[in-house]
Amino acid sequence: MDLKTATNFELNKRLSELMGYVVWNLTLPSGKIITVMRKTYESDVCKIPLKDYCNSWADMGPVIEELDISLIRDVQSDNSWMAVPSICFKFGGFDSMFDIHHHDTNPLRAAVIVAIQVLGQRADETL
Repeated sequence: MDLKTATNFELNKRLSELMGYVVWNLTLPSGKIITVMRKTYESDVCKIPLKDYCNSWADMGPVIEELDISLIRDVQSDNSWMAVPSICFKFGGFDSMFDIHHHDTNPLRAAVIVAIQVLGQRADETL
């Protein structure tokens, strides 16, 4: 998946999966289809609606804190936001540790993309 062109739904789903959730569509008695998720170790009874990480500080804030992601306003160019793992600043420079960062006008979307990159890198390291 190309993270830069992915829809918010695709990003929300991918981040949920990397965080250990199973995601699937559920058809309600009314016929409406909703996307739900649950932790892999929970029963189907524990399902909750898919979180909107790209648009909700309540959903994404704890992830930003847990993964130690920094958001920086880029006022010199297009007033967008840059998300970057904070560890980059702890070791003497942005490019010295990681090539993980993303610019977007939506700071949460930028943070979601960085979270996917960080968690994807961790998943690759455990293979």
